[in-house]
Amino acid sequence: MDNPIYLKPVLSHSNKQQLIWFKDYANDFVSRIFSSMPSAQFGIVDFSDKVNAFGPINDRTAITNYINQTDPARLRFVIEASPK
Repeated sequence: MDNPIYLKPVLSHSNKQQLIWFKDYANDFVSRIFSSMPSAQFGIVDFSDKVNAFGPINDRTAITNYINQTDPARLRFVIEASPK
């Protein structure tokens, strides 16, 4: 990806309130990037004891759904956005 933008919070041992805050923050990040770069490609890597990768894609709904489905077992995220 050219000119990547990263959101990389680490939420070790987080509680439910921290996870809710993180999801709100990550969704706001995605919304702001799409507002300024509509053709942005997003990729997400989340990990705890297992690494999961999603994207890169240009589907805002799919990205926000992935973020919203995150459970406390997958607490570490890297979100990358890049103009296409």
